[in-house]
Order: sequence, then C-alpha cells, then structure tokens
Amino acid sequence: DSLTLLPGNLASLGNTLCPELGSKGSIQHENLVVSDLQVNSENLINYLRQDILILGGVMLKAQEINWSKYQIDVEDVMTITSLSLKIFRKLYFDDNAFHINIPTRNQDTFIRRGYYGGHVDVYKPHGENLYYYDVNSLYPYIMKSYPMPSGDPVWKNNLESVELDSLFGFIEAYVVTRLFGYMFEKKSSPFEGFISDLYESRLEAKKKSDEPMTFIYKILMNSLYGRFGMNPESIVTEICNQEKYDEMMMKDNFQSADKLNDDYYIVNYISNSQIVDDTEWKAPKHSAVQLSAAITACARIHMYPHISREDCYYRY
Repeated sequence: DSLTLLPGNLASLGNTLCPELGSKGSIQHENLVVSDLQVNSENLINYLRQDILILGGVMLKAQEINWSKYQIDVEDVMTITSLSLKIFRKLYFDDNAFHINIPTRNQDTFIRRGYYGGHVDVYKPHGENLYYYDVNSLYPYIMKSYPMPSGDPVWKNNLESVELDSLFGFIEAYVVTRLFGYMFEKKSSPFEGFISDLYESRLEAKKKSDEPMTFIYKILMNSLYGRFGMNPESIVTEICNQEKYDEMMMKDNFQSADKLNDDYYIVNYISNSQIVDDTEWKAPKHSAVQLSAAITACARIHMYPHISREDCYYRY
C-alpha cells in the first residue's frame, strides 16, 4: 500500500503521479453483497485490475523520482518520515557541526511533556470583512530559521534566580518561575540546507507545473520534524517458541498471543512501556524529541504576536 510512503488517497496520487494510466474508478462498496459478486464479477475484476495498475504506477513513479534526485530507493523505507530522514542524513547532516543526542529514558520522558502542537481556538464566533493570513510552511520555516538544541543535555536545578533569556532548553516552571530542566547548547539549525533546497525545488516545480515533484517536495519538507519525536512506546508483534512465550506471559507489558502450532506463538507486547524497568528501555534509533519539541515550541512563539492581537478571531 502507498499510504505510509505517499499520504493521500490512491485516486489523487494516480492523477498527480501517473495520469496517463487513467482514473481509478469507483464502486459502491457499501452496496456490495455476497450474492451479487458473481453477477458483477467482470466489473469488480476490472476495478481491481485498475486499482493495482495505478498503485504500481504510483510506486514506480515515486521510486524513479527519489532515485534520480537523491539516489535513495523507496524500497528501503516504509514511511515518508523515514525517507525524509534518510535524505537529511545522507545529504545535509554533519554530526561534527551539530551533534544530535539520543535522549535517555528520563530525558525523553521529561522533554516529551513539552512536545505538543499549536492552538486551535475560536475567540469570536462572528465577524464581517475579515482578513485571512497563513504562514507559509510554518514548521519548515521554523526548522530553517530558529536555533535548535544540540549536544548532550545538562540537568539544572534551582533556576529561580536565572534570567529567562539566558536559558535554552526544556524547563518545568510555574508561569515564569523557572524550577529545573535540561539545558542544551544553542546552535544554528542543522535543517537550513535541507529545507532551503526542498523549498526552492518545490517553487521550481510549481513554475513548471510539475505536480508530482511539487507534491513530493512538500511532503518531504513537512515530514522530517515528526520523525525525531516518535514515541518510544510501541506495540511489537513477533513469533516465538514456547519458552519465550512462557517468559513473556509473565511480564507486565504483555498484550496478547495466538498459538500458531505446537511449537510457535505469535505475541504482541509493548516495547519501552512506562512500566518496564530502565534496564529494558531502549532508545529508538534516531529519536531526538528535543528537536521536535523545539520546532513546535518555536512555532508557537513565532505565532504569538499575531494570535494575541485583540482583533484576532480565530487561529489554528
């Protein structure tokens, strides 16, 4: 399926990436009943063939575009965020210039409390002759323009007397009274080249009316920040023998299991659960929630002068 790599419905993707294959077509799924399948078999089979043809065309076009542009094969990734990360690491990231720390369990838990989105509010339900303003690519703009947290975090206590403007990190506070938190080295963003190149490439593609490339540049540009903030807690499914099954059944993070045969089971359990011991907690590869949290926080800061105006009716 194309959804995790190319967000969007297949019909729209087909129209954008491979219009020469024709439209996807449609059937009334809700009206299908088993007794009618044989009668409508020809139409259904033709629909399925076209569905598969367009899916293949979409994936081949995406593969061609990404290989010619970045020499990265989409067969090596499962999601658009993974593809975006691969491009960033291959072409733009320099660990010597900007070190990205992989947080420990305590660091991740603390910083993640500061990782959330923006505001969606209606202040005044009615207005006339209003103006609508939109920040062009807000998160990519923040990634390009604002300093980001680099290096290994340093825990600081007793921050009450420290000037707020001198702090750069993630702090627990009451109103503006600083208590404690992790301090980072403040460095120029490592994403500047990544975002600048994708944005300029998108503008060029738009000028040429190249819809496939315009679409791909846009989703690549908007997908990277969330990859660093991936939740370390996830459900894992694996096949195991009787001995491993008996062992996992005794753990608090065990979810469910089904017996495949006399020797093997398929089990589900939660990795990096809040209830597991620190010895069993494993930091996800390339997870750096401090970057995602900084991007969303800086976006809120950037928007505040506009959304705090008395004549602001709505924000999202």
